[in-house]
Amino acid sequence: MISCDDSAILESQIKDLKTENENLKNLLKKKQEDKLVSSELILTPQLYYFKKGEKNTVTGIFYQHQDYPDFNLYFANEDLTPNKERKINYRFTKDKKIEFDYVPDSETEASVKVTAVFKDGTTEIMLYGFLDLPVK
Repeated sequence: MISCDDSAILESQIKDLKTENENLKNLLKKKQEDKLVSSELILTPQLYYFKKGEKNTVTGIFYQHQDYPDFNLYFANEDLTPNKERKINYRFTKDKKIEFDYVPDSETEASVKVTAVFKDGTTEIMLYGFLDLPVK
């Protein structure tokens, strides 16, 4: 048997939980909106040119701009492990991208491989980047 006092307490707790649930729904909706607003659609071709009069396939990649914790950026070895002797001095752009300068010394240096290293306590998390363009 539930007393009047218990019933009032339960009704109050249910009201609080409903309010908290609504706040969480709004927070999730806001997070989704923020994610979309901070995203970019990047188009990449399958070839470095379009063929006239033929079907050309283009791939779209959604990329999210976000704040990242501090990290180090290195040129990568062939196996994509960071070459700690070749740290890259990068800069942030206004739209949360990074830029760095790359100067190939010969036509054989057409590939740029980088590794971003994030440290979280004792754990290292690595993200890899690869770009291959002809050197002319």
